[in-house]
Amino acid sequence: MEWQETSCSKEIPNFETWAKAFRAYAALYLSYYPDKSVELLKYQGLIKKASLSYKWKAVLTYDFYFRQNLADYPLQPWGSPTQSCTLIVSPTGTWSSRAKRASPHKDPTP
Repeated sequence: MEWQETSCSKEIPNFETWAKAFRAYAALYLSYYPDKSVELLKYQGLIKKASLSYKWKAVLTYDFYFRQNLADYPLQPWGSPTQSCTLIVSPTGTWSSRAKRASPHKDPTP
């Protein structure tokens, strides 16, 4: 199987859409790493909880940075926020990450 990057991607406007996509991702991921099921459930819970407290774009940005960090450090647990993805919370209910990766959005939050 070969990964091919495409220019078109679907927007993920809310947690429900993210959860549906995450379940598909988790099904494939767990076929390779079945011992990670509890961690994936914890991560989904973390994203759900964050979606109730923060703006969705900020939560989606954190998810992007977290997964990029996980690609670099695959032994990192899924179920808890990482120190390398430090969260900065503003009074407006947004957050951003200080990870050193590009944002998935055209107008990244600094």
